[in-house]
Amino acid sequence: MESPELSKLRKICGYGHIFLILVTVFCTLLLALSIVAFCIFLVIDDPTIMDQDRHTMIITMGTAVIDFAAFTTISYLLDRMIKTMKNGESPFTNDNAHILVHMATISVVSAVASIVGQVVGIVVLNPENYPGSIPFVQVGGAIVLYSLALIFGYGAQLQKESDETL
Repeated sequence: MESPELSKLRKICGYGHIFLILVTVFCTLLLALSIVAFCIFLVIDDPTIMDQDRHTMIITMGTAVIDFAAFTTISYLLDRMIKTMKNGESPFTNDNAHILVHMATISVVSAVASIVGQVVGIVVLNPENYPGSIPFVQVGGAIVLYSLALIFGYGAQLQKESDETL
């Protein structure tokens, strides 16, 4: 007989699993649309569109492709973690710690791509027409995810030691 807390956790993880599948599908659709838009702006040769506007859209869609690829991958990896808890397994495993490290790395890559896109946009285009921002959310998220990875790795180590002493 499982405890009421574990039963609630498994139920919440079941709902989380369904939600993350929907998020992954939605992000995949947005990724596909971004790729199509990026390709269209690469090959479009319309004299009514100024080159500066075309370059802006290419840079914007290129960074959108990277961001949606990152969101899709992160939601898929998070779903993998949720599935282990849904099945009643301990969340403190080395696999989950590695998943969190991968998520943190993807977040950093997404932040760097955003910064590179902004720098290219400012260099190629007029700086007054191209807004810039620092991706604090991705960097902060990466720090939190990496910290959680260390906690989960330590939890896996404690779990292993506990299992060996019994």
